[in-house]
Amino acid sequence: MRINRYLAQCALASRRKCEEYILQGRVKANGKVITSLSYDVRESDIITVDDKIYRPAAKKVYLMLNKPKGYITTRQDEKGRKTVMDFLDKKYLRMGVFPVGRLDYNTEGLLLFTNDGDFAYKIMHPKYESEKEYRLTVAGGVDQSALQKLKAPVEIDGKMTQGAVVKILAASAESTELSVKLKEGKNRQIRRMCEAAGLEVERLMRVSLGGVKMKGLRRGAVRELSDEEIAQLSNEQKVLRKKKRP
Repeated sequence: MRINRYLAQCALASRRKCEEYILQGRVKANGKVITSLSYDVRESDIITVDDKIYRPAAKKVYLMLNKPKGYITTRQDEKGRKTVMDFLDKKYLRMGVFPVGRLDYNTEGLLLFTNDGDFAYKIMHPKYESEKEYRLTVAGGVDQSALQKLKAPVEIDGKMTQGAVVKILAASAESTELSVKLKEGKNRQIRRMCEAAGLEVERLMRVSLGGVKMKGLRRGAVRELSDEEIAQLSNEQKVLRKKKRP
């Protein structure tokens, strides 16, 4: 098994994050630093990260949090700020769960956790195009010109995004509520889309991911995903990958 996949199955982090640790020289196999992503882990190998031994997680866990704003999406914050891990029971922390992707400090809503690195990889990697739906409240009204700008691709970190599916759910002179669906998750993407459209964000919440919805989960609460939800997320990735084959 490739070293990045092995570490992901050890619940260290997602495969992409594990690749960063490898390239940083923090990973060793039998006491020797490994910097090649092509290294294959043998059954007899002892793998360490920062000199701590890692072995594959025995039981896979899949959780959903309704994240309030004001929390950092990370396992540990060097500045001592509150993190999403504060909401998890200690039994889950001992099982090595980590956040699947991230939500900004001021963004609320659906956030997944797991110790299954392959599952996290398939949800997070752009090639699988896992659909995300957000509920967005902006100040004032939204005219057709602003709506078209919101739907249009924007440039983030030198690359153009895909277009978004946007619908107006409710409108008044004071504010407008919108549904925004994306198949990407670039850094502060919706907030940048709103900047391009000249809209001021008052509230941003993710309400579904890969067809799995957050409804009924109170703010700050955590629950385990059902078998049906896990299957839905896993099967969606298989379908998307199949569609891209020539």
